[in-house]
Amino acid sequence: MLSLRDKSSSQRSRSHLTLFGSKLKTLLAVGVVAFVLWLIAWSAAKLLIVSAPLAHADAIMVLSGSTVIEERAQRAAELYKEGRAAKIILTNDNMLGGWVSDEQRNIPYYELASRAGRTAQRN
Repeated sequence: MLSLRDKSSSQRSRSHLTLFGSKLKTLLAVGVVAFVLWLIAWSAAKLLIVSAPLAHADAIMVLSGSTVIEERAQRAAELYKEGRAAKIILTNDNMLGGWVSDEQRNIPYYELASRAGRTAQRN
């Protein structure tokens, strides 16, 4: 026969297992919901991307604030050379790019972009 202590300790261990199991189920449910929401957001973002050829535009806008500003500016210069637009608009978010040893300073992204555009125009 089990003593009173044995019964209470076995009940405690069962309650700990039940508590652990319910927390695990809750955590799993939250994970599944988060994944489903991410999947819905990703799918919605894919639907928002429009790829339509455009023969001519009023201007080409280069968005700043990214480490790929030089590539963006290079592509904008190529489109300008092709005659796709008469203007290139560079945005300025007042963020600085990486350190440039030759000039001993951090060059703003918009300045890097304008340099890349001039380089493409020379070619």
